[in-house]
Amino acid sequence: MKATNVISAIALLLFVTGCLFGDRVPAPRTVSLRFPASSGQASALSSGDTQIQGALRVIDTVLTANGLTRDPNPLATNEPGLVASYARDNGTGPRPVDNLNVYLRSDRLELVFTEFWNRSGHLSATTKKVCDSLQKELTSHYGADRVKAD
Repeated sequence: MKATNVISAIALLLFVTGCLFGDRVPAPRTVSLRFPASSGQASALSSGDTQIQGALRVIDTVLTANGLTRDPNPLATNEPGLVASYARDNGTGPRPVDNLNVYLRSDRLELVFTEFWNRSGHLSATTKKVCDSLQKELTSHYGADRVKAD
């Protein structure tokens, strides 16, 4: 009797662990904008540079049109290179959505979308739409050679 209970408990534990940890999370989707080095630019770009601020205005416009707003107090302020984080108002106030963060990495801005809540293994249609909109708008402003989507 005890052996049956132990075997049942082990089987239940393996089943529950497999259900919790066996699901797939989609890989992050990234849209990046590269900034060519200007003549006479000796140091790396900073978030206060005019060209970075211009790109952030374009990004804000696209994301606002898709129901997102820039979070004035991003949770991950200690992340290196974090420039902005976005949230969606769910009726009770802004909430982080899809871990949409913008990073400044040497010569480019990277917009990284991650859906930890999505266990399908594929990005949601909403996130894909936002990524496609960003890629299209950044490409129209800066050219296809400077914009990349992964």
